[in-house]
Amino acid sequence: MLQISIVLTLITVLLLLPMLIFFGFFGKKTRVNFVANQVEIANLNGVIQEYIETQMISNLFNYSDQVIHKFKVANDKQSAIMKKANVLASIVFPVMFNYSNVMYIVVTIASVFLFESYQNKPILGQQITLGVIVSFVALVRAFVGPLVNISENVNFSARSKAGVERIYTMLDENLEENKGKIILDYIEKDENGNWRIANKWTKQIGWVINGEIKPFQGKVEFKNVNFFYDGKKQVLKNINISGSPGEKIALIGKTGSGKTTIANLISRFYNVNDGEIYFDDIPISSVDINSIRKTVGIVLQSTELFSGSIRDNIAYGNKEAKLEDIIEAAKLANAHDFIMALPNEYDTYITNNGEGLSQGQKQLLTIARVSSMNPAIMVLDEATSNIDSRTEKVIKESMDKLMQNRTTFAIAHRLSTIKNSNQILVIQEGEIVSVVTMSNWWLKKVYTNRFIILRLAKRWVNKKFIFGYNSL
Repeated sequence: MLQISIVLTLITVLLLLPMLIFFGFFGKKTRVNFVANQVEIANLNGVIQEYIETQMISNLFNYSDQVIHKFKVANDKQSAIMKKANVLASIVFPVMFNYSNVMYIVVTIASVFLFESYQNKPILGQQITLGVIVSFVALVRAFVGPLVNISENVNFSARSKAGVERIYTMLDENLEENKGKIILDYIEKDENGNWRIANKWTKQIGWVINGEIKPFQGKVEFKNVNFFYDGKKQVLKNINISGSPGEKIALIGKTGSGKTTIANLISRFYNVNDGEIYFDDIPISSVDINSIRKTVGIVLQSTELFSGSIRDNIAYGNKEAKLEDIIEAAKLANAHDFIMALPNEYDTYITNNGEGLSQGQKQLLTIARVSSMNPAIMVLDEATSNIDSRTEKVIKESMDKLMQNRTTFAIAHRLSTIKNSNQILVIQEGEIVSVVTMSNWWLKKVYTNRFIILRLAKRWVNKKFIFGYNSL
């Protein structure tokens, strides 16, 4: 360009300066906002991932509304930053495009003016001719065009929109079917000694049926229950179980025999295909799902903790819990002593599913969380299977306290977990093939000793014989 015309090159540079300053200023602000947008997308994905991984816990403790609110806050924040970044990005390209057209016109007019004013007279040793004007304007267009194209690529709204669409596709999944009309609610006695709805959390939950209020007892009964996954594979066959408050029912059997499915049916994560499950002689299919989960506490094999304080994690099971309620729950779970040894005690902040805590400590916190909701029915799903024997003793003591006066279903492989059970149900391929109860305690003793002997002999005997429940 300098070789063609120094004067026209200087004019072009002067016209380019405002464009470059504008592009640099808005380009920087746009980049900053898009970086912030990517951070918020990562935070939003973290909220979604945490919900997916802990969905069972969230549903169990009726925490879905709080999760949705948490997602909405994160989503709104990310959307606001994305809109700001897109507005800035959308300004850059139109301004750059239109300014480049103005620039072409100004350069052309300046060239023609110089041509008319200095015909056959060199300027700075260079003569401006019609050929020079045509060539120079073409060079300016070739030089400025890529800058305009770069400004167009600043807008990443299409990518952001695609990410949001994927999120909403996931959120539009069908909700749980909840046709139950009967509710369970927290109740208290009035000044006349009659039960009434408390409109707040209390330690007593009760049935509310046609205006009549009565305390929830905790009796659980399976009657001829059959269950199929996806309507095809039958997992449970003609299951009959009865448990009353204060009773512990142990479920044992090989992996895949149907033990965990029974636990999931109690909380109505699934609906039975045939037969019925009753709470206090009321079919749970007619009970509101959220009501059921107010009174069923589950301690899972996997420990799921949330980013937040120890206090918040324990209160997850009871959103109205005060500090004294949280401490009481922690003491019941044998978690109080180790919590008090933490830097900020109950206000200690934990992340990444309890990073820095031992597996035993995390399990104690999950027990405290269940304790805070004061459930009438307990399900222990192999809660000590990943714990060493020393820690298991502490956890077992906390669970024994938690099981008092509650109907408890314990899924276990360890002998220590099934000890002191009122019933031991042996499950094989979805069927209860043997029942040991307090009424045939001598069989229970025989079974316990046999269990130990067979475990010692498992290197020499095939798996089917080890779990040869048919001979019991």
